[in-house]
Amino acid sequence: MAHIRKRGKTYSYVIDLGREQLTGKRKQINKGGFIRKKDAEAAARKIEMALDENRYIELSKETFSEYIENWFVNHYQNRIKQTTVASSKYIIDKHILRENPFVGKEVSKITTEDIDGF
Repeated sequence: MAHIRKRGKTYSYVIDLGREQLTGKRKQINKGGFIRKKDAEAAARKIEMALDENRYIELSKETFSEYIENWFVNHYQNRIKQTTVASSKYIIDKHILRENPFVGKEVSKITTEDIDGF
């Protein structure tokens, strides 16, 4: 259940998700800036419904370059011949990472305008 709290002139909610298995740290979803308490409650209910129905997707804080590096090492590299790895790595570094204007941006914040511009 969400906890609604007034912070200054606005309201915020916090939803406790329990603890992370690896670190033992608490996981929470929080969002603020709601003018009315009803708005914060409605937004929290939407998140809680998505959690109950296993539809909630946590936005990634991973940058584009981290995502590509992780994908290359953990997925792509294992599927190609070892002789192809070096040339593929060069192409990805030169054309996808170095010449990319959103390489340092979080994956969840990349827009269609970023992709069109690239």
